Amino acid sequence: MISSNLLHELVEASAIRGAGCTALTYGSESLEYGALANGISAFASGLMTLQLARSERVAIFLDKRPETVIAAFVTAGAGCVFVPINPLLKPDQVCHILRDCNARVLVTTPERLVLLDQPTPARRKARFSLSISRAMTRRCTSWVPS
Repeated sequence: MISSNLLHELVEASAIRGAGCTALTYGSESLEYGALANGISAFASGLMTLQLARSERVAIFLDKRPETVIAAFVTAGAGCVFVPINPLLKPDQVCHILRDCNARVLVTTPERLVLLDQPTPARRKARFSLSISRAMTRRCTSWVPS
């Protein structure tokens, strides 16, 4: 039996006990523990390809949705620190948080990323060097103004 000592192990243990039981409810949809565990495993594979060091920051800039939960569990399981970013913040505020915490990866949607890429007076000199890795994860090489 799996001991549930770490955050990501809680889902694994719950999936073994009851894969068909509801883990998350989002609107009218629900996600069972088995599907959640599979989502965490798939996302973890993508995150591991980025070769992040232990304790590096992974910023999560998403609405409340299943992918937000999956990203948090995977980040913790990878030994990284997840940085939840309030989805109501303005782009300049988000960029400040990313620079301040030295985020190496930003997990977000393409729509939100477009908002962050828009030049504003405060970020005109900011350099975002991102490469796509899977649909939601982007590696950040620099959040520091040039």
